[in-house]
Amino acid sequence: MNFRISEKYVLILLIAALLFFSGSMKAGGFSGSLSDSSLLAVDTLSLAVKDKSNKELRAEKKEKRWQELKGSHSRLIIHGAYVFAKLDTRVTFNRPESIFKISISLEDHLGLPANSSFFAGSAIYRITPSSGIYANYYGFNRSKFNTLGRDIIWKGDTIPAGTMSEVYFKTQVFSAGYLLSILKKPESFLGTYINFYIMPISLGIRSNYNNADHNLSVIAPLPNIGLIAMFKLTRWLSVYSSMGFFSLYTRYLGGYIQDLNISFPIRITHWLGVSVNYQRLFVHAIFPDQAVDTYVDYDFKGPAVGITIKL
Repeated sequence: MNFRISEKYVLILLIAALLFFSGSMKAGGFSGSLSDSSLLAVDTLSLAVKDKSNKELRAEKKEKRWQELKGSHSRLIIHGAYVFAKLDTRVTFNRPESIFKISISLEDHLGLPANSSFFAGSAIYRITPSSGIYANYYGFNRSKFNTLGRDIIWKGDTIPAGTMSEVYFKTQVFSAGYLLSILKKPESFLGTYINFYIMPISLGIRSNYNNADHNLSVIAPLPNIGLIAMFKLTRWLSVYSSMGFFSLYTRYLGGYIQDLNISFPIRITHWLGVSVNYQRLFVHAIFPDQAVDTYVDYDFKGPAVGITIKL
């Protein structure tokens, strides 16, 4: 049986097919648009959840470091040492209008011992894993009765050779300030400190010649900045070091400080250790005066033995 389809019917079928195909594409495009919006919403929600997780993770890490520090016996570190030092102390007088200076060595000219021992101490208290308080102390007092071997000129007054005299030099160096570390581990520290020094200085000479009593007593406040490091080398051996420098010159006071401390604490228990050290402190202080400017230089350096306590 033969069927004959007129061109009219073929044209109608083609138009219907095109309309159906076009409607399907539009429907598919609308559906795809909904799908993309849904994916965008899901991604945004995922990022929000991820951000929230990162904040919680940082908080957990911070709390973990804090708990580790509290239980590490490293929050408070106290170090005390007995220093066997070589000392060089010099006093210089200079009249402002004069080019001549008078310099006296307390060891070479006035007989103070050039080798002496004294106590030095320091402490670190960690407020947080990355910050804390740093303090140190030096204290040395020397005096000696002797017979002057040469004439001594002190601020224009001459004390002749052969005079019985007492020479003394006393100072206590206190320092405290804030420190900040880039390392946050309980057994490690690497950072900087900003300290303030208070140095009472008392030096002079007393003699039976005209009941002479020449002295200089001042309190020198000086700031100081430096670096501090502490690392654990082995289970029982650590290294600790601090180094500082600062200078300041004003109308009434001037000078600079250099200090260095290298220590190797050896652990005995979790809270106690012994150490071998090397320490140096150099101070140059200027005390201007209308009549006579006074310069005081003192330098000590030498090995030390000490103990370290961790709480």
